[in-house]
Amino acid sequence: MNDLNSRTKEILNVLIDEYVDTGYPVASESIVQNSEIEVSSATVRNEMVLLAREGYISKLHQFSGSIPSHKGYQLFIEMIPDDEPPEINDFTALKGKLNILPKTFEDCCENAISVISDLTGGVAFSKMYTSTSFVVDFIFFQIENELVITSKLSNGAVLEVKLNNVKNMNTEELQFLDNFIKLEIFGKTVDQMEEAKILIYSIDTFLQQICIEIFEIHILRIRRSEEGKFKGANKVFDHPDVISQPMIAKSLLEIIENPLFFEDLIDLSKDNASFRVIIGEDNIENQMKWFSIIIAPFGLNHSLGGTIGLIVPKRIPYKRILPIVKYASFWIDRLFKRNIGEKSLVLE
Repeated sequence: MNDLNSRTKEILNVLIDEYVDTGYPVASESIVQNSEIEVSSATVRNEMVLLAREGYISKLHQFSGSIPSHKGYQLFIEMIPDDEPPEINDFTALKGKLNILPKTFEDCCENAISVISDLTGGVAFSKMYTSTSFVVDFIFFQIENELVITSKLSNGAVLEVKLNNVKNMNTEELQFLDNFIKLEIFGKTVDQMEEAKILIYSIDTFLQQICIEIFEIHILRIRRSEEGKFKGANKVFDHPDVISQPMIAKSLLEIIENPLFFEDLIDLSKDNASFRVIIGEDNIENQMKWFSIIIAPFGLNHSLGGTIGLIVPKRIPYKRILPIVKYASFWIDRLFKRNIGEKSLVLE
């Protein structure tokens, strides 16, 4: 990975911690004062010369302190333990928000990205994999003139369709509707449902209109359940680096408003189905060079699952923020897998 010894790595660690905290270049004297490294300023300066030569830090000018480079950030993040827990206050906030029992898996994702954004001040997002979502279970019943159909999707979402002003159906009509849903909706992707819509027009009873509405609402809701969701786009504007450079904020808004951006994120999470941090220049869009993207996939495979994540300015406290996203993604992953494995349409 690298040839740096433990002391040199610790100096880099302290330097980045201080730079993240203050936003100012860091001098060797400050590292000695703010760390438990028992060496002189001269020794730290020599180590910083090595770090600069290896490309981990740089100077704005000859007499300034040092700031981390792209390579320095990468090593810094690699040094954060994978099992680092959230800080106690963050953990309490996460549990408080995530333990609220939602009605649907979509609500679970909404809760997760909401608390991630609140705790980090970044733009949190969630996106389900879209290619093969289909109905894996359904129930329906009629109460007076209202027909209610609840469907569970392979991507974990739960849809509820309510049709009003439906005449009371007899046993034969209810059985027809049950068979129709099993044959034409159950197990079919949106594309397959679109192809099957033509069959509805061969129905010559009042059930034709009901079947059309069921089809159209399912197609619309499935597509909607697969749309990407953002939380906290306004929060990132409060970061000092963004306040001081308005063009950074403009670039971020342009990117997240691009509908293809989510597809690129999904491709990234599918290519490497593990927690990852994409820093600055490594991002797929040049306008994102001022930001880091944290990606946390969840689910069973490239079809059953999705990703949650966070977009933040590059200068952020990674040691605190990465455990927050990891904990939320672990919670979402566990709930998703349990929900997929159960017949019940209710999340427990």
